[in-house]
Amino acid sequence: MKRTFSFLSSAILFLLIFAPVLRAQPTCVEANGLNWCYDDQACGEACNDVCAALGLVPEDNQVWFEAQNTESECQVISEALGLGNTVFFGGWAYACLEDTGGTHTVGGGLIGPLYCSDTESCPQAHRTEMDQIGTPCGPNSRRSVCPCTEPPAEVLGLSPESSSGPAGSDQTVTAYATSDGDPLPGVQVTFRVISGPGEGKTSGAYGECSNPGCFTGPDGLVSWTYSNYAVGTDTATASFEGAGGEIASSSVEVIGTVLPIPTLSGWAIAPRRSWALPGIWSSAEEDPHTLNKTYQVACSVN
Repeated sequence: MKRTFSFLSSAILFLLIFAPVLRAQPTCVEANGLNWCYDDQACGEACNDVCAALGLVPEDNQVWFEAQNTESECQVISEALGLGNTVFFGGWAYACLEDTGGTHTVGGGLIGPLYCSDTESCPQAHRTEMDQIGTPCGPNSRRSVCPCTEPPAEVLGLSPESSSGPAGSDQTVTAYATSDGDPLPGVQVTFRVISGPGEGKTSGAYGECSNPGCFTGPDGLVSWTYSNYAVGTDTATASFEGAGGEIASSSVEVIGTVLPIPTLSGWAIAPRRSWALPGIWSSAEEDPHTLNKTYQVACSVN
């Protein structure tokens, strides 16, 4: 019995030292200049979700398409993923890229052959759609293989930092969106008053944007004008949905001041004065019931 135990112990020790270690396939490989990734912990995910699970975002559609739109390019990616050079290449609507449908397991990698597409609209469609979408790992499941990259450095500025005007007057704040330092056009900005007398007001329900729908223009700019009839300080912010999630600006102050009390000259009213001409006298008497003055004028004839 002791010999048997000793033999088994030696065999296990030998395997632990000399046998090759089995590891899960890598979730990202580089091929054709892009980083091709899949989510080894899930199945049935389109590329937006696959890349997001790794803290990344899908590549530009055209760059994506041109890196896999020939059979030879598809084979390069397949070999990098360890699936060999047999591929299914054709006019697929979503398969740019997908592995072969079958019985997948969590952490079990991909099933070959790999599918690639020469349909130019495939990258845009594959961001949110795929074959067997939503099917969990198990029978008849599938994994997407997607070109993922670091999200761009998107920034949203808001100005001016502080502005003021009489309560009820129009107040304007301007947002400036950039991506990697360049103006970012075509993103929809939402302006919000998050505190102050105007709390709860948003650009979707109040005021007016400088561009239809509050989308940024070619210069990355869009403005929002609103009014608030209460005196006090509003705190306003802006945000948009960026490639890697919501991008928010810092906050700014919008101050509503008390309306000034106009002077008589401001109302174009001047006090009346007494006057006299030769042979004419005048006098002013207080009216005890009002703050007005009454004037008496008399003429004498020689």
